[in-house]
Amino acid sequence: MTRAFELAKLFNGIKKCERCSDLVKSRHQATTGYGNATIPVTFVGLAPTERGHNVSGIPFTSIDGSLIPSGKVFLSGLKSLGCRIQDVYFTELVKCHPPKNRKPTQEEITNCESYLLGEIAILKPKVIVPLGKDVANYFSKRVWKSSKIFAMLHPSYVHRFQKYNEYSEQFTRLFELIGRELK
Repeated sequence: MTRAFELAKLFNGIKKCERCSDLVKSRHQATTGYGNATIPVTFVGLAPTERGHNVSGIPFTSIDGSLIPSGKVFLSGLKSLGCRIQDVYFTELVKCHPPKNRKPTQEEITNCESYLLGEIAILKPKVIVPLGKDVANYFSKRVWKSSKIFAMLHPSYVHRFQKYNEYSEQFTRLFELIGRELK
């Protein structure tokens, strides 16, 4: 099977998922991965936002598809790598929007885990980039044999607390890591 076929099959399961009754009620759609599935780097967020990825299907956007402030921060980091949002692969730990933008519960994370692990198995990224402490904690509790984990600040945290210099430094280190992993 081709990577595109395998992802399409996985995405079909995600879209039909009803494992979490609260999330099924609050979602506009279950979100799937977005972007270039052939790139060796996968960015992972926590969950789609109520009026963004949940509706538009594109990470870090509002209902109309325009970038939200954290999306502008994320895009500026990608630009430092010479990339656009559609040039990288982005997915979420939890595939549905939690009500009132609350953090997902452990049960919701567990219910979605097979989808994330399925994406990773299909994509085989050299580098996985968890965005934010909750996603970084998820990845730190597991052994990843074929992927390096490079945790970064979440763009909304960067925007809220003006951590732009630290974020820029993280993208510089990420660029160096990608270069080493592709050799």
